[in-house]
This record gives sequence, C-alpha cells and structure tokens, in this order.
Amino acid sequence: MRYKAQVGASLFAVTILAAGISSAHADVNPATDEPSAGVVELSADDFVFAPDGSVVEGDFQELTATVYEPNPEAPTGPSVRSCPEVNDPAKVTYTGSPHFVVDSEEPFSSWLSPNQTATYTTESAHEISAEVELGTEAEVSGVVAKAKETLKIKAGAKISVKRALQVSDSNKTNKAYRVRLGSMGWKITRTKEWIAAPCTPKKKVTYKVNAPQVGDITLGRFNS
Repeated sequence: MRYKAQVGASLFAVTILAAGISSAHADVNPATDEPSAGVVELSADDFVFAPDGSVVEGDFQELTATVYEPNPEAPTGPSVRSCPEVNDPAKVTYTGSPHFVVDSEEPFSSWLSPNQTATYTTESAHEISAEVELGTEAEVSGVVAKAKETLKIKAGAKISVKRALQVSDSNKTNKAYRVRLGSMGWKITRTKEWIAAPCTPKKKVTYKVNAPQVGDITLGRFNS
C-alpha cells in the first residue's frame, strides 16, 4: 500500500511493505567520513527511544574520558601555601551515551505495525545539526570535536544529508512502534572539577549536547 501524508508544510511519500530491512548513510565531509581504528559506532537497530531521543530499551555502557585544563580560578600571584591545590589543573570529564537526533528539516514520522516495513526517501539536501541542551552554540563545534577525540566516537556538530536518500526499517517485533528520520548519535556531557581559593572544591556540568553520528542517517524506533 502506498500513501501520502502531510507533516507541517512538507509532503512525503511512504511505502509499507510486508518484509525487508535496509539502512543508508548520509553524505558527509570527506575529512571525517571514515572511522578510525577503535572508534565506537552505534546502530539505531539496537535501541528504542523516548520522544526526546533518550534510550528506553537497549544495553549500552556510558563512555567516559578525562582531560586536564588550566584551573579557571588559579591565583595569578604567589602560590597559596595553605592550599597549593588551587594551582592544580582542572579535571574535565567527557561522557557519551546513545541518543537519537531527529531530523528537524524533514520530520518524517510513522507508526509501524508488526511485519510491516516503512521506506522513506528524502526530498532535499539538508543538514542535521547538534542539539545544545546546556551551553552556547558558539562552543558546539569545539566541544563535539574534543568529545570525538577523547571518547573515540563518530560525532559531528552537523552532518549533511543527500536528496533522494532512501532509508527503511522493518518491524520484526510483536508490537507497534513509531519510526522517525534522523541520526543515531550521542548525548555528550562535559563536567569540570577544580579547587577555588581559599581551598574550595567545585564541580560543574558546563556543557550538554546531542550530536549526530558522522555518516549516519536512519529511521529510529520510538515508543510513542
């Protein structure tokens, strides 16, 4: 059965089939389209997501990496003898966990019953951008690049999507679920710990962003 449906101002075509499954990848920047050895790559087929893109079904161990940066409150004058730790570098921790980044440019969404397959073809060339939850847009490229380097993941501040890219998903479960177009990506969190004068430990989450996975465009499975 073939039908058309209206989402906002965009018209899309969906094909419901009896069987079959396939996946596709986005057109990405040549400098970042190939994963390095040991890079962690996620598959949307392994998870079911809540409407906000967080995982509600599927097993995954959160990735963590630590780097050190200059203490933002280190004294500029003589060292403090009573608390030399104020001169220590700040500990910065990056964490990464699975998160589905929905394609807001082409918001395809459809319920899929058991034994059905939905196929969608993109209508235009566009981009899927990272979603900043905490922090500024100006920092997103730097934060995602640092997380990509330290956590060894495929992530980008944005990925490009080709026109006429076809993706599909087959429901082989015993219950219906919703499929949405987007990228299987990462929730990246940056947390900073340091010692402030006179000798006060501080810890602060300084950035949160949901970044698309470089080279990935697919249909994610949602519980509603």
